[in-house]
Amino acid sequence: MLRPDDVLKTALALTMPVVGLVQQYLGGRYELPEPKFRALCKRTMRRVLHGIEET
Repeated sequence: MLRPDDVLKTALALTMPVVGLVQQYLGGRYELPEPKFRALCKRTMRRVLHGIEET
């Protein structure tokens, strides 16, 4: 469960880390196979979610 907050700010906080990773990946900054890159994105989202979940 997420704590109450501004919906737009929450959506941006959740999506922008992965958007940044995708931009860097497509720009050739990461030399990872796609499955490893997807795992990196999942780990990043997990870290973001655990930082804003209600305790």
